[in-house]
Amino acid sequence: QRLYELRTGHAHEDHMIDDASWHQRLVKLAHVACVSGESKPEYKRALDSFALQTINEVVCGKITPLNTKEAKTLPEWNDWLDSMHKEVQALRDMGVFELVPRSQVPDGKKVIKTRFVYKIKQNPDGSIKKFKSRLIVQGFLLRYGVDYYDTYSSVVSYTALRTLLSISANSGETFSGYDVGNAYCESSPDDDTPVYVTQPQEMEEADPEEFCYRLRKSLYGCGFSGRTWERVMNEFMVTELGFKMLNTERSVFMKVVNGERIICAIYVDDIVCLTKNEQLRAWFEKSLLSRFTRVEVNRDLNWILNMQLTYGTDKISGKRYTAISQTLAIEKISELMGLSECRRVPTPIPEGSKPRRTVDTDKSANTSWKYASILGGVLYIANTTRPDICYSAHLLTRYLRNPNEAHHVLLKRLVRYLYHTRHVGLKFTSGGSNPYRLSSASDSSFADCVDTNRSTLGFCTWLGDEPNGLISWGSRIAKTVALSTTEAEVQASIEALREVLWTRDFLGELGYIQSGSTRLWIDNNGAIGQIDACKNMKKARHYLTALSRINEEKVLGNIHVKRIDSEENVSDIFTKPLGGALHIRHSSRANGYDMNFLSGSSY
Repeated sequence: QRLYELRTGHAHEDHMIDDASWHQRLVKLAHVACVSGESKPEYKRALDSFALQTINEVVCGKITPLNTKEAKTLPEWNDWLDSMHKEVQALRDMGVFELVPRSQVPDGKKVIKTRFVYKIKQNPDGSIKKFKSRLIVQGFLLRYGVDYYDTYSSVVSYTALRTLLSISANSGETFSGYDVGNAYCESSPDDDTPVYVTQPQEMEEADPEEFCYRLRKSLYGCGFSGRTWERVMNEFMVTELGFKMLNTERSVFMKVVNGERIICAIYVDDIVCLTKNEQLRAWFEKSLLSRFTRVEVNRDLNWILNMQLTYGTDKISGKRYTAISQTLAIEKISELMGLSECRRVPTPIPEGSKPRRTVDTDKSANTSWKYASILGGVLYIANTTRPDICYSAHLLTRYLRNPNEAHHVLLKRLVRYLYHTRHVGLKFTSGGSNPYRLSSASDSSFADCVDTNRSTLGFCTWLGDEPNGLISWGSRIAKTVALSTTEAEVQASIEALREVLWTRDFLGELGYIQSGSTRLWIDNNGAIGQIDACKNMKKARHYLTALSRINEEKVLGNIHVKRIDSEENVSDIFTKPLGGALHIRHSSRANGYDMNFLSGSSY
């Protein structure tokens, strides 16, 4: 409970600790990302971090201490202490530290403090796998241009990962997983930017007043550590093993040997391997084990980034499928809210719901759970495996900073819906027509935000002619107020265009060159006319620059626009709360699951 208070910034002042400000900033950035419509990387990372950290805490059900002082107050302190000693010994064995007198530290260089951060690693069933302590550098004290230069490093995107899952359902390729232990410590900082750090408290090798450590290997917390690890991994994959790094996704690598391919996707120290050839898989695994000190092997991958992975052949249809789901996380969220015995509802939020900002006359919520904590977990689920709740989750995130009773009621209903559809995830099934052809759709809800009069924009993409499991989707508020429904639809189509252009290039690098333009389904004749540059152009004079780009891509043959009825437009689910029948139809196509079991649910 105290951890949830910290996440929302409402802890009592007497109990606040140093790290609380970081969590408050994370909540603020996540809020800004949803109310501004901006797509700045900082906002996107904040949303992802907020959602991922919250889901970790919710699934585990135990408090993860924010510092050593808090860890000492917990019943699991002996477990944490044991993991701390193991971490320090492992770092010493890997040659991370060089003990040096403080007198040898160059003038102008600071000795940076170290501290422990804690994480509970879980099994797929939510049970505790191990208590993990990690010694980190307080990297915010490092100075740009003195202690480091570049910091950027890439990880595989969820869209790329879902695209590989969709491809595997049709290609028959299977997954294996690898986790490189102490990955950052496999790389070294640059010689011209040495870093000096304090010895870990109560585990010193020598007098801490006289001696400190020089880092000979990169350590977690240093801004450059992710980049140096990526540099080592890239060299290993490309130079040593002969993989090709994809230009569109720098964390995805592919190698073709005698017509058989192997694809590797990397998320920091987690590696996902996709191939049909077991000899290639064994070769890669052997190479990985011989190159790095500690590698955990999972030949039958069933768990990745807090998502359960299943694949096989349907007993009735005989078609292959690949699916990801988060049943356990949903159950834990429902348990926190006391909704394990709740009635079923047919939609995430009621049709026609239009929440607004909190004003002084609104009633405050009186609940035992915290709005931001619950919504953070729901947001992660919406962004990764459940497109059917994407609109509802992002709508409620607009009120993250100051929710009132009405917002709590809507969130409670959303979790009720999730609980009774917890077995549903995202499923890709083989057998569709043109299974490697990219398709897309977009839609908007004109001026539906009662606080700003801005429109909600929705878009999605999938592989195949008909949607049967989406590979990407989005629901966001527009950056500016649209003056007509046509303008709002054009704004939504530009969001879809961004996703289409990247995905076309990504598929092309994987070997699925899109021989022809990608369909973009839109349900507004005015927007179609403007995109085709054949009518209503006079009304578009104030957004011609944006419109010119989508006109250009149409002329280049990258997209073409097709008319579709609103009842058939799957992207409609990302712009407004739909009624039961329409929601069931669109969510079935978006998730790849038959959602008709929701028919007749009680409100």
